[in-house]
Amino acid sequence: MDNPESGAPGADRSVRIAFGPNKALAGSTAVLAVLFLGLVLGTNDRPGRILYAAAVVVLSAIAVRDLYWNPRLIVCSDGLSVHIPGHRVELPWPGVERVVVDSRSRYGLASNTLEIDGGEQLYIFSRWSLGTDPGAVERVVRAVQPPTPS
Repeated sequence: MDNPESGAPGADRSVRIAFGPNKALAGSTAVLAVLFLGLVLGTNDRPGRILYAAAVVVLSAIAVRDLYWNPRLIVCSDGLSVHIPGHRVELPWPGVERVVVDSRSRYGLASNTLEIDGGEQLYIFSRWSLGTDPGAVERVVRAVQPPTPS
């Protein structure tokens, strides 16, 4: 496919694909935290109030993390951009050593994670943090990543 803006057939196109937590689920988590806050304020049961308050703290932390640090991974023509709590890094393609999906099974449940080896750092993303299947993200990364020179 040609880039209509460049005017040249077969010209390179700028690619930018973002992956992050589902904003609707993160918003629902925030609403649930507010509902639990209402339970904290509306109950006279001390142990119940402590449990509800713990739920408010946990759900609020999850909602803030998923709404603020979104998207977590950006795949572009120049490389990868990783945005996780406390850390933001740009990885040019030569700095990306390996991108693989790690599949594990524990207690009868299978889980897949996307592992990005950025040299000194290893970044691991779950399905929740990417908003989609890690295998699909790996295929996108491989499609955008330029071939390595031999």
